[in-house]
Amino acid sequence: MKYLIDLVKGLVIGVANIIPGISGGTFALILGIYERLINAIGNLNGEFVKDLFSRKILSALKRIDFWFLVRIFLGAIISIVLLSKVIEYFLEQQHDPTYAFFVGLIIPSIAVPWKMMQRRKMPEFIWFIIGTLFLLALSIGFGHLNDQKMEIKAQAELLTAVDLHSIWQLVFAALSGALAISAMILPGISGSFVMLLLGQYKNMVTAINNRDLIFIAALGIGMVIGIIMFTRLLNMLLKKFHSQTIAFLIGLMIASLFTLWPFKKVIEQGGELYHTSVNILPQAGANLWVSLLSFAVGFFIVWIFLNQEKKVSRET
Repeated sequence: MKYLIDLVKGLVIGVANIIPGISGGTFALILGIYERLINAIGNLNGEFVKDLFSRKILSALKRIDFWFLVRIFLGAIISIVLLSKVIEYFLEQQHDPTYAFFVGLIIPSIAVPWKMMQRRKMPEFIWFIIGTLFLLALSIGFGHLNDQKMEIKAQAELLTAVDLHSIWQLVFAALSGALAISAMILPGISGSFVMLLLGQYKNMVTAINNRDLIFIAALGIGMVIGIIMFTRLLNMLLKKFHSQTIAFLIGLMIASLFTLWPFKKVIEQGGELYHTSVNILPQAGANLWVSLLSFAVGFFIVWIFLNQEKKVSRET
């Protein structure tokens, strides 16, 4: 029964990780497995590798709480695969309400890293500004390049297939995976949210649905590297520069709202409509009201979970 419960917890964490704005780390905290999960991942270090090369297999597996990780990750993978088609449908067919939902998820999530800050002075403000400007520049730059590609290429399917398997795209997918998996160790920071703000979220969902093993492999390699290297770097930064690091992350979250603004300029290519990166004001109508409702639902969902997390924290 204990193993089945761990599998279900993995399913819940997987659901959280595929929805931008909802943190898998927050769910792990609510479910009471956060510290065990972080300790297990943190033990993927030199001692673990040494045990493996010394053929102390059982000792190495025990060090990383192997079967616990297997149950959690298996549950997460199952839910991600099952939900990816649903997410892809809404991204393509209900663009504005879906992104409004994402914005609703993210805004209340900012409260989590804000509370994690130990101080809020000028250095933290500077790093907040750096994080905000960094992501804005990145988003505007990549958005402009993508818009140029759409204007040059009329056949979007061919463009997507070539792009996903280009060397640059695979390297960037690996880097995105590393950053996303590193972000997941923090309650309040969503791995899918990181993929979304890096422009890789839709590519990830499409690759999962199409069983694109090349792109998934690049993403997986990046995640493994992220677990081994970036997580340790992030832990080091949080220990030595805790509040500045959190302020930088909050800057990224705030700037992402510019990228995730639901209402975009639409262009026609090859007889189909595509959303560019250019933000526009919404027009009155059914689409606006559905988007506002979606925003409210997303906001309310995170608000419920944050309140549940508070209750768990008080009890423990």
